[in-house]
Amino acid sequence: MEITKQDVEKRITHAFAGPGGRQTEPRRMIARGLVRLGRAGSAFSAEELLTRLRRSNPRIGRATVYRSIERLVRRKVLDRIEFADGTHSLRLCENEHHHHHLACTKCHRVVELDFCLDPARIEAIGRQQSGSIAGHSIMAPRP
Repeated sequence: MEITKQDVEKRITHAFAGPGGRQTEPRRMIARGLVRLGRAGSAFSAEELLTRLRRSNPRIGRATVYRSIERLVRRKVLDRIEFADGTHSLRLCENEHHHHHLACTKCHRVVELDFCLDPARIEAIGRQQSGSIAGHSIMAPRP
């Protein structure tokens, strides 16, 4: 399922419009940046988003970007994928319901799955990807 520009913009706008939210120019810039990242389907860090945004507006504040990201994570617009080394990536996921992510602890590549896996299947995927799977995270369903 492909994430459309309208889907992403609608989800972000709705999240920003809640209590304490305003549609400011920095938030509109963040929304546009997230639309581009969401359509690419790749995981990204807050710093990567900030760097991209600063290409068109060098004055956008780090705190504004980080606060906006946290708001979007709380509102379940962005998923935070935690890695065993304590770092994390962010992702606009196609699946708004219960789903899993497989994440490489070395290269931090993230693969989204829309089905549950039993332990034997997880091991088989690890072997197929020339590695081993040390664990997995389960994303809660979105309301």
